[in-house]
Amino acid sequence: MKAKAWSNRGECMGLKENNRMIDELCKKNALPPEVVAVLKMVDREIFVPREFQNDAYLDKAIYLGKNSVIPSPSTVAQILSIAKVRTGLNILEIGCGTGYFTAILAELTRGEGTKITALENSFELQKLAQTNMKNLGIDFVEVVFGEPKFGYWNNAPYDLIIANYAFRALPREYVQQLKVDGKVVISLLDGDSQKLMAYERLTNTISNKPIDTGFPLLE
Repeated sequence: MKAKAWSNRGECMGLKENNRMIDELCKKNALPPEVVAVLKMVDREIFVPREFQNDAYLDKAIYLGKNSVIPSPSTVAQILSIAKVRTGLNILEIGCGTGYFTAILAELTRGEGTKITALENSFELQKLAQTNMKNLGIDFVEVVFGEPKFGYWNNAPYDLIIANYAFRALPREYVQQLKVDGKVVISLLDGDSQKLMAYERLTNTISNKPIDTGFPLLE
């Protein structure tokens, strides 16, 4: 992990509030230390538009319109516990919003061979996410515009696809864009609730846990 991009915020009140939020999260969930470190490194306030600043340090999803969302830190932590990210992966994040989760993925996987494609279906948010990545010195993320339900063929195949949406079923396009041993992590509707699901292509297996991610439904 590389902290340089965040060092000028190290003593600011915002980052202290961010750390307090993550400390509270750790009291409720057992999280890997590397995940905790990055959640504290990435100040969520940077990615929250002015009109939602009061929610920046609350463990809740922030809805940005056009089915775009800034996921809650607890949801990010749960996805990462399932995804098991590492350096050198080709990752597709679908629905990147302003780039909060993108930056966390980048700091966790930073190293030789890592490539992250972050897809967004709002031109305004795409540009904002691009600006955030540039300002933070994250140069191995490509923020692209596209329709989320179709994935992004240009940089396929992927080791990992993460979608910040809820679905009624696993999109076929996502499976087709995986490497042979790739994985998809998405939220599936189960009646009135959601299940965070991981699909592994090599073994054709599915594992899930009942978690309300707060992700919007993508029809």
